[in-house]
Amino acid sequence: MEIKVIKINSGIYQIEAGFKAIVLKAKNEAEAIKKACRYLGIRCNEIVSKRG
Repeated sequence: MEIKVIKINSGIYQIEAGFKAIVLKAKNEAEAIKKACRYLGIRCNEIVSKRG
């Protein structure tokens, strides 16, 4: 699954994963991805290792 991270404003990120999307507050892109995986119920391990 491909994840798109869009920085909207300082500390605000939009995460798009497939047909799901979420807007949330985070300190940085890595934290935003981690939170999005938790909230959207997707497996984050492979995605973070590919991006990092």
